[in-house]
Amino acid sequence: MRYGHQVSAFVRDRAKLNDIFAPEILEMIRICEGDALDEDAVGQAMEGQEACVNVAQHPADPAIFEAICQNIISQAEVKLDLPRRLWLFGGLPGLDVPHTKTMGADLPGMSPILRSHKVNFERLRASGLNWSFMCPGPMTFAPERRFGDQLRVTTEEMPYTVGAWTRWLPRLAHSLIMLRHLPEVTVSYEDVADLVIAHLEPEGPYSFKRVGVAAPKK
Repeated sequence: MRYGHQVSAFVRDRAKLNDIFAPEILEMIRICEGDALDEDAVGQAMEGQEACVNVAQHPADPAIFEAICQNIISQAEVKLDLPRRLWLFGGLPGLDVPHTKTMGADLPGMSPILRSHKVNFERLRASGLNWSFMCPGPMTFAPERRFGDQLRVTTEEMPYTVGAWTRWLPRLAHSLIMLRHLPEVTVSYEDVADLVIAHLEPEGPYSFKRVGVAAPKK
């Protein structure tokens, strides 16, 4: 693989991978099939691995999404080899509003599924894992030109710039500011994947951090 990693992929339906990846790519990957809510299936897939990247898409029911993430975290704590490195994916509301200690998930107008990012983060932070919490905005497939090293990366706070005076604004105003900046924090799956895979090692700049990403400033 690109970074010399031996990769296992845990998927619900192996057949769908045939429509996404070329056969020569699939031959290099150990593929495990199962339900992300199945403790045994997830644990067996993780056994013998040093790191895990959880990119499970959230279903409509936030309780199911939280249960999936809880299972991933719990199995990683007992099944991953040391250093037990886990990248868990959330979303932009998993970060703090700039210049405040208010998490986006606590802002007015957040849907239950967006609020679940706070639940997942609190469980992750309480774990014994070497964790990172990736919190991108909307993601799209990359156009011909990708951002690569030009991607703006922040830790703990949302990756857009506002004046320090905004800390005094009511929470509803912060919800509107976040919505206004969504185009700026829309990034590609490919760029985010490159960032995560390049920082799988423990004790890097994003260990025990929430991570935000944004497009380069124009």
